[in-house]
Amino acid sequence: MQEGKKAAKGCCFIRKITTFAVFFRDFEIRGVRRLSRHMGCAHCEDGFLPVSPSRSHMIWRSVHRDGNPVSTLTPTTKQKKESDMQHSPNSPSSTERVLEVRIGRGTLVFIATEPGDRPTPAIQVEMKDGVSASAHLRKAFKSQKMLSGVFDSAVVLVDAPTMLVPKEEFKESDADQLFNHTFTGHERDAKCHAALEHLHAIALFAIEKDIMTVLSDHARRCTYLPVCLPVWERYGRHSSVTRQRLLGYFHDGKIDIFCTVGNRFKFCNAFSATHSHDTLYFLLNAFTQQGMKSSRDEVVLLGSVPHQQWIADHLKKYVERIVVEPLPDSKLPLDLSLLTNLPQP
Repeated sequence: MQEGKKAAKGCCFIRKITTFAVFFRDFEIRGVRRLSRHMGCAHCEDGFLPVSPSRSHMIWRSVHRDGNPVSTLTPTTKQKKESDMQHSPNSPSSTERVLEVRIGRGTLVFIATEPGDRPTPAIQVEMKDGVSASAHLRKAFKSQKMLSGVFDSAVVLVDAPTMLVPKEEFKESDADQLFNHTFTGHERDAKCHAALEHLHAIALFAIEKDIMTVLSDHARRCTYLPVCLPVWERYGRHSSVTRQRLLGYFHDGKIDIFCTVGNRFKFCNAFSATHSHDTLYFLLNAFTQQGMKSSRDEVVLLGSVPHQQWIADHLKKYVERIVVEPLPDSKLPLDLSLLTNLPQP
């Protein structure tokens, strides 16, 4: 009887999310309806090993408690057959050509690392409306001299619809059906999933098959990750038991708001960030719905925040502790900067 009460209490935030989510129109809400089945019902675990890339061109990885490195990406069985994508759990050696790609909304960013060298300056390509990302990738590989030839490995950050599933409840055989039921319109896309080891969650996301085809022609091994994964890994670790943090990551015209407690996600959702008043409402509503205290807990703003001063000033009217993380010195998107382990502010 007591266990049933604990489970109900642990999932109460889901009912709150579902209640206030129906009032939002300008952001993606489809994942919320399925969130209650896949989030927040498992007991939290204590302790984790931090994730830290050992060099700038290392493929993003996690470390188990026994010290053995494992890949955070595990493609579905169906995807393996479709793209023949292979990934080694070991990090690439210094003799390999490594490519890092970020596919965002309207932009492509490439960072190439030659054997024994530091990463080259980033190449940014603006994408035209009405032209697919795969077409822009093909053109970039043909026109950019630094991208010529075949790379030994590639790490690809993709801005794509993403859902989170507790690690202990995830079943690879159900991944395709689960994602298609949550996000419509992606039935023809390949489904990938990446593990967030210390947060005990699996990020399930979709990638266009044409994009994977183009990249597989220019890299022998490809690792695909959602753009938020490096941010979740870095800022999701919060050891304080007296203060909660609500984090908002601004990127690609939207904001990903998330909160973690006990090394697990308590809340995570994406909203449109085209209007500052809406963004302010989304942050304050999530802050209130999670039962946070304005005098104790804090809001952290990450990434390229539009109208940053206005949003921060208005947040301070309701929340005492507001933290605005400065952008990386590299001027790259925060997620790509964290992935490449470039100097952080």
